[in-house]
Amino acid sequence: MSTAAPATIQAKIVKRTSAAPWAVVLADVAALQAAVVLGYSVRVYLASWFTVPIGAEQFVAVAAGILLLPPVNYQIGLYPGYLLGPVERLRRRVLATLAVFGGLVAWDNIVARGVLSRGVLLSTFLFALVLPPLADSAVRALLVKRQRWGMPVVILGAGDTGCTLVRTLSQHPELGLNPVALLEPSGSLEPHSGRRARGRTAGSGSRL
Repeated sequence: MSTAAPATIQAKIVKRTSAAPWAVVLADVAALQAAVVLGYSVRVYLASWFTVPIGAEQFVAVAAGILLLPPVNYQIGLYPGYLLGPVERLRRRVLATLAVFGGLVAWDNIVARGVLSRGVLLSTFLFALVLPPLADSAVRALLVKRQRWGMPVVILGAGDTGCTLVRTLSQHPELGLNPVALLEPSGSLEPHSGRRARGRTAGSGSRL
């Protein structure tokens, strides 16, 4: 018979957040397409400065090519981007944008032989460095406000360190870690608002 001390758990109800990563992806796609529209508009406005005319096919080609960026963002952990601070997210976004646009320029020079407009690409690139990070921040703020952002985590230890960690995560909800329980193996727990349940630690062989 196990003699392990019962553990005290404090928990709170959190809303499901499975749709949060998709909201970030959709915001990215919308911001990128807006960047293409603005980039194309700038190129048309400055048409008198260029000798090569452009048509709708230039817009379609860049709009399709820029959709390579969301899969790259996914591969580098930007969807949903939990545990990433704003500086790190921006750094990864800039590197991914540089890589994708560099790939588009290389493909156009080596394979397509000048199908893409350099003016549209350059203008779109500049807008793509600004609009997606702004859209990402706005969507994250909205999801945090509606309590739809983040994943639930359990803090092991209800002492000063555990409480400090909870406060830190609560002050930075954009990190995406939502403390839902404080687990104290000794069975003692400092006063904290929320619902309390009693159980045993995993090592005792009993369910919580």
